[in-house]
Amino acid sequence: MKVIELKHKLLENGYGLEDLKGKRKAELEELYQALESANNILATAEVTEEVIPIDINADSDDQTKNEHVPTMGDHGWTKYVLDELLEDDEKDNGVPKTDGLRRIARRMFTKLNITTEIAQSPNHSNADRAVVLVTIETNNAVVSGAADSCVANTDQKFEHFPVAVAETRAEGRALRKLLCLKTIVAEEAADDIVPMNVKPIPQAMLITLQSMCKMIGVNLNKLVSYMQYEVETPEALTHQQGLEIAKQINDFKQNREAIPDAVK
Repeated sequence: MKVIELKHKLLENGYGLEDLKGKRKAELEELYQALESANNILATAEVTEEVIPIDINADSDDQTKNEHVPTMGDHGWTKYVLDELLEDDEKDNGVPKTDGLRRIARRMFTKLNITTEIAQSPNHSNADRAVVLVTIETNNAVVSGAADSCVANTDQKFEHFPVAVAETRAEGRALRKLLCLKTIVAEEAADDIVPMNVKPIPQAMLITLQSMCKMIGVNLNKLVSYMQYEVETPEALTHQQGLEIAKQINDFKQNREAIPDAVK
């Protein structure tokens, strides 16, 4: 075999140009013979499966644990999610948070589209109540969750964000349905709630009532007295009373002829 042929064969079998550079014909023939010998051994060798011995003394806790993992919806599934899948900072007093359930859902489903619809915006005529609908679409399912948020059902520290709270609650409810969980989410449990018949009227609501009264020619102080609220000034009203006054003003706005002279 010529030198050029030897080099060509060696190059075809993984040798590089640098490996062959400067080598004489005898050296090239030696390399080629070694290559042929190796190929012959590989061609006649039996292929057998590697047997991996099992250590009977090995810790089998992980294997046993995997054998007892419940499937979604089975008895014990909710406990498994709370105890094994959620991190400590994804729970509040043992109740799952919405962001923790979202993380688990994104791991379990390759497709997870979350859409939000504000069904009701907060205003004084509806007690500043926000209603939000959240829909979650996965590879093979579509679930929805609706929730509301207002002063009456929201912690004090979050009561100024009714839309955001309602959205988080609605998403949590949708995720609960998606993951087949028998529990509420932390955002649905409000602990620091002051009843509206005790909570002072918010300043923003008071300013709004004053503007509404001015628009229809009503004196707010007289209206407070007319509605028999035993307060010296409108600033002493409760949140609940403010909502009731807002409703009365709306009624007057719809029928101005019904406005009594006592409130003008």
